Amino acid sequence: MEKQESMNIYDADAVQRYALVVTENGEKFDTAHVFNPLSDKDYLSHVNSVSIEGNADNVDANDKLITAALWDAQIKEVENIEVDPSDDWKSLIDIDEKVDAMNMFLTVVIVEPEIAQNGKRKLTQQKTETVITEAFFNGFPVSQTHTMQSKTLEFAKKYDKIRRKSFETEKTKGLSRKPKIRYVPQDEKYGELYDEMLVSSTGFKSFTPLRFKVKVIDYIFASKIDEKK
Repeated sequence: MEKQESMNIYDADAVQRYALVVTENGEKFDTAHVFNPLSDKDYLSHVNSVSIEGNADNVDANDKLITAALWDAQIKEVENIEVDPSDDWKSLIDIDEKVDAMNMFLTVVIVEPEIAQNGKRKLTQQKTETVITEAFFNGFPVSQTHTMQSKTLEFAKKYDKIRRKSFETEKTKGLSRKPKIRYVPQDEKYGELYDEMLVSSTGFKSFTPLRFKVKVIDYIFASKIDEKK
């Protein structure tokens, strides 16, 4: 998707419009989903409502329903629709359309170099690490730069402590059945670690949304090694 140069800043306080095309009953229609700003408080409520648990044989998850519920809460308008005044227009939008549009709004990705350098790695003591994220704003991809304190053993211990709390294993008696494992979101704690490690950031007009912070922290402490192909 081509970047729109006039929209190179992510404004978390702005109403956002996502132009889309939907196929319905064998026909294509231009439409747009217009979202109200999403606060960290409401985002946390969404994340903490997601329930994922199971074992090696079966996993139960309500993430699709919760994402559709977030769409219901955040949507301001869907353009180019006709609805009977007596109908609830939100209920007439297909759940997959809601989920896809909401996920487009929520998605944050890490931007990595695509080509390996020919020169040698210069191993020096680095005080900072730069991470670049990209997200959609008004339907166009925009980039942000996060300058963070370099990973230290102390920071790594804090990250591992938070990560360990992300999964709870059910206590069972004997081996009659496999214990269930439940996912417990730790986004708020990851956000606190981001704030502690942050040196500076660019690309945001008002504040850095929590979902960006979580993505950056997970990336910093993830393995950076890939198999050469």
